[in-house]
Amino acid sequence: MFGKQFYPTPEPLIRKMLDKVNFDTVTFALDPSAGKGDLANGIRNRMKGKTGQIDCVEIDNDLRAVLRERGYTVIGNDFLNWNGKTRYDLIAANPPFADGDKHLLHMLDLMKKGGQIVCLLNATTITNAESPVRQDLMHRLAYYNADVEFIPNAFRDAERKAVVDCALIYVNIPKAEEADLLQDLQKAYDITNTEDPECTDLADGDIIKALVAQYNLESELGLKLIDDYKTYSRYIPSPKQDVSRTACLINLSVASRETGNDALSPQNQYIRELRYKYWATLFERKELQRLMTKDVRESYMAKLNDLRAYDFTRENILQIQMDLTQNLFCSVDDAILKMFDNLTYQNSMEKNTNIHYYNGWKTNKACKVNNKVIVPFYGLHENRWGGSWDIWKAGDYMRELEKIMGYLDNGRTDGANYDEIIKEHFDRNTYSGEKIPFKFFEVSFKKKGTVHIWFTNEQLLKKFNLFGGRNKKWLPHDYGKKPYVDMTEEEQAIVKSFEGKESYNETYTNAAFYLEQKPLMMLEAGA
Repeated sequence: MFGKQFYPTPEPLIRKMLDKVNFDTVTFALDPSAGKGDLANGIRNRMKGKTGQIDCVEIDNDLRAVLRERGYTVIGNDFLNWNGKTRYDLIAANPPFADGDKHLLHMLDLMKKGGQIVCLLNATTITNAESPVRQDLMHRLAYYNADVEFIPNAFRDAERKAVVDCALIYVNIPKAEEADLLQDLQKAYDITNTEDPECTDLADGDIIKALVAQYNLESELGLKLIDDYKTYSRYIPSPKQDVSRTACLINLSVASRETGNDALSPQNQYIRELRYKYWATLFERKELQRLMTKDVRESYMAKLNDLRAYDFTRENILQIQMDLTQNLFCSVDDAILKMFDNLTYQNSMEKNTNIHYYNGWKTNKACKVNNKVIVPFYGLHENRWGGSWDIWKAGDYMRELEKIMGYLDNGRTDGANYDEIIKEHFDRNTYSGEKIPFKFFEVSFKKKGTVHIWFTNEQLLKKFNLFGGRNKKWLPHDYGKKPYVDMTEEEQAIVKSFEGKESYNETYTNAAFYLEQKPLMMLEAGA
């Protein structure tokens, strides 16, 4: 009825063909020898519920009319002379057996940017590949590592029967050109994983290398994109060039948060914004965050705008680390004293303006952090609508306290950090005020807006109090550095009022822990 090359694809064969296809990635499909649309119907059923489009090509005029009646877009009639510009995710075809080799070669040409092809051929096209066309086809199928399955007497039960053995060809072509470019650049910068540089599971010594390599890759790709756009934009009217006032189809701009940079070229805008992104990534890494006090972190995040001017190189990172180390040494003492003041004088029940002298330990509780402290936080719990916790209101304070205790501890204690433990207890929204154990303390959050903290390491708490007392000059400068028996009566009185003779002897014996701070460990800058 429709021509001697018209052999509708049987339903079982359609299922077999489409079972080879990964439809998760298919939104645009093409049937280049669509006939009356049986194979296209199979594709439509597999894509049911997905937003997409199925295009058809068909040489027979009557069949094109049938396809339109079935709701398909017919975009051409002679596939071998058709060159569409749509980037299809799938071409599924049962081409004429007489020249199926030419049809499949044309499909491979159309899909060179990547996609899936499933095609039914006469088996002799594969088994008798003596012609130049078929030899070319076999070479390209081998290059793409195509899957070939032979199906004997495939049209035995078809609508139009034929005694013919078929070859079912499946080809999955990768994004070849993009993959080649990325592979070349990854090799040049020694990158093995570029999917998420901020979450790669690397040793500390590899962090700088990985981030710098990723920055170099992203900068080169971005600059290439901008340069290519500038080269080709003369053929694509821009808003300024488009004198016909028609809509601009393609435009390129850099998403920059920097103000006052309009005079910069897009390339330089991009590089400055990319530097900002990677410096921020470095400062936000947990390896640095766990070292930075709140004040230092805020100071460095405020400097990000200035760092747009500095390339993200190993040398510049090392210089920043040197500056950061110096600032940390200066800031840690300030942070510890600030927390000491907050937990003693600021939150003591006897808050006053008394000056604390050596003999003030017995009479003024504001001179020492007790085993238990209570810190207020407004809005910690919302009682309306059934009640809910806003636990993050205390987050910065508790992280800072944990960080300070970690400094004093010199890294001796392992365990989950504050955020990990908080997430575990509050994700289920079942918290009811019970004690939560953390690395250095236990905490109970109260609905009335207070946090109760119990210090669980007595040695660390004593070191905290020694640090505060010595740095505020409430204790003698050589406190803990000489035996109790060598002290004057006045000094021994201070010992008795502060911690007692037995505790002091332990302080003196372990002076290396109580009175000295080890250097802070920074990120390694290794290869």
